[in-house]
Amino acid sequence: MFSDRAVIRDNISLYDGAQGLMLNYANNADVAGNLVRGAGKCAFIYNAHKNLIYDNRFEGCAIGIHFTAGSERNVLTGNAFIANREQVKYVGTRHVEWSHEQRGNYWSDHPAFDLNGDGLADTPFPPTT
Repeated sequence: MFSDRAVIRDNISLYDGAQGLMLNYANNADVAGNLVRGAGKCAFIYNAHKNLIYDNRFEGCAIGIHFTAGSERNVLTGNAFIANREQVKYVGTRHVEWSHEQRGNYWSDHPAFDLNGDGLADTPFPPTT
């Protein structure tokens, strides 16, 4: 909370109540390698900007990731969103980068094809709004 350039890596959050991971007024954070399972919100991003969120596993939550309060210019890449009731929720946030250097995220409920065999889905996942 109220931090700049925090490093949040290799944590495990299992069945916590409201949220497993929260960025509240946090900017320029490096969030990687975390496992969050079974919370109300796997990740809650509140008025947090320019964060790099990558290589995390968000699984079995009511909401995979929730952006609110104008959280902008966050980059998410290489994350796995698995079996969340609602993968993404936005409230007052629109500018989120869902890939970096041609690497996106895994979505368990996205029935994608890879017809050319390049390891990338041929259609992007449309995050819910």
